[in-house]
Amino acid sequence: MRRLAPLAALAGLAALAAPAAADVRFEGQSNQGRRVIVVADDNGVPKRAKIGWQARCRRSGSRPTESTGFRRPLDLSGPGRFRDAGSYRVRYRNGERVTFTVRISGRKVGPRRWTGRFRVHAVVRRGGAVLERCAVRGIRWSVRR
Repeated sequence: MRRLAPLAALAGLAALAAPAAADVRFEGQSNQGRRVIVVADDNGVPKRAKIGWQARCRRSGSRPTESTGFRRPLDLSGPGRFRDAGSYRVRYRNGERVTFTVRISGRKVGPRRWTGRFRVHAVVRRGGAVLERCAVRGIRWSVRR
């Protein structure tokens, strides 16, 4: 009997940990028609998000298409809303370096629905010189379970 006690305790802990690890996935689109995903804990607190987007560049008029992901720790994360902002860099094979400054916010508008906004500003450099600036503001998104 004593030999089984540690196994029983371990099985009990595993049973408690399994339901807490369940994630709720919400999927939808932005007003640009790009894919948006929000993943929340089973208690409704968002833990990560991913949004596809397309920006317009000033000089060339080109339209780069990218996807940006957000992970914990988010700047603000609660059962009814979340927000995150930051910057990241990407280096391309042609020698260009792009710095993306992004911001996403969302709020829960129903038990199975989130809505929010996203914006991005990108600066393209080569050899330290600024080649291009690209931006998009006012992207609205909506996801459902």
